[in-house]
Amino acid sequence: MEERAGVVLPPEPVEREQPRMDPPNVLWFAGAYAIALGSYALLQTLPDTEKSVWILLAAVAFLLAYGIAAQLLLKASWWVPGGLAAALAVAMVPAACIGFLRLIGVWSSDFPLTDINGSAIAVAFVTAAAGLVAYWATGSPFSSPSSSPQFSSRRNCWLSREAAL
Repeated sequence: MEERAGVVLPPEPVEREQPRMDPPNVLWFAGAYAIALGSYALLQTLPDTEKSVWILLAAVAFLLAYGIAAQLLLKASWWVPGGLAAALAVAMVPAACIGFLRLIGVWSSDFPLTDINGSAIAVAFVTAAAGLVAYWATGSPFSSPSSSPQFSSRRNCWLSREAAL
């Protein structure tokens, strides 16, 4: 049995019934927030000439890059980074929608809380649908793996010991 810092590890990984504080996962989440903020900051720096086209192209490029990264990470059994990459892909959906709506000339900049803004409502529904698709595709770390037939081999933990090694 291996010993680390005076603590004997259990012979097999222990599943926990309660959520736990996991510092590596907190760092993954902080990194995902930083990447999302950086992506939107980059979208704001695009040139003003034909800005709608550039926003649409850049947002779709980010969406595809994060979606491909999510698939690769999930196939490598990196559940937390894969799920966060899928969330980053969903976070790019509003930018892609707004770029498209600006391109075809129907985006309204009215504040959605004072006037009814159909464009903003459409973006919200498309983003929610993208979130549901991402949830279906990646599964949830909080649900039982046996409840999802496509992920029946997954263990119910955020970061398995094998993935950490």
